[in-house]
Amino acid sequence: MSVDLEKIVSLWRDIASPDYWEDILNHRNFVSLEERYIQTGMRGSNYEAGGVIAIGQNPRRSNNDNTIAGDSELFGVTKEFSKLGTTAAFWNMCNFRKRFMEGSATGRAWAPYKRLIEPIGLNLSSIAYLNLIPLATYRDTLTPKRLCENAFARSILRQVEELRPSKIIFFGQKPYELFHEWYPDTNIRDEFISNIRSQSSYDRQLAYRRIREFLST
Repeated sequence: MSVDLEKIVSLWRDIASPDYWEDILNHRNFVSLEERYIQTGMRGSNYEAGGVIAIGQNPRRSNNDNTIAGDSELFGVTKEFSKLGTTAAFWNMCNFRKRFMEGSATGRAWAPYKRLIEPIGLNLSSIAYLNLIPLATYRDTLTPKRLCENAFARSILRQVEELRPSKIIFFGQKPYELFHEWYPDTNIRDEFISNIRSQSSYDRQLAYRRIREFLST
């Protein structure tokens, strides 16, 4: 079952546009786009309706020396897509994000990819990856809640409705809870995997197994 690529490209372009977020970005808790550009998420080249979406919380404000060059290039291809709005620019953005996450674009894999996506057996070419909101916030907190819910409704809610997944994996309990609070009528099967950095190796393997079993049913 295919998704409507024309609608996907049009929606993603809305989300990648600074004008789309002007009212929200006026609030002091949202990081300026000069420092951290809009993170639209990605659709894998083989993703189809009925597939799996992975959802994180929101982009982190902080960069480090190992990723700042890749971040800068990622912001560049996203801005280019916002300007051009073409299918080619959309795939260029998504493909760069995939390489960024896997580490081939920067020489270092994105931490959640190594810690979460790879161990549960997800292939970035076959899934979509989104953030609960596509804007960075100071202290990495989703406040003020009213504006964050507004950002959710403008972005990921519309993206999920267009992508029509059969399953969602949330990276963290907080985005899982807020997704259900802000989208109470959802009937999409979902699970979350908590922050595993503080867990023992045994507990991490149990968490990975639980998610793999969920994905296989």
